[in-house]
Amino acid sequence: MAPVGHPQSLRTLVDVALDEHPHVRTGAGMPHTVFRTTVAELTRLTNGRAAVVAAVADD
Repeated sequence: MAPVGHPQSLRTLVDVALDEHPHVRTGAGMPHTVFRTTVAELTRLTNGRAAVVAAVADD
């Protein structure tokens, strides 16, 4: 699902693990819809909230 462009506001969580990267690419799953941004900009654009979304399992 695209992170922006929805007719109504959606609750958006931005994984804190993305902070490890200077830039991220996001879009709606099609090559022509992808755009490069920063985590801070993605959070601002989506009015998102930083959250732990994925975790590494202990061995």
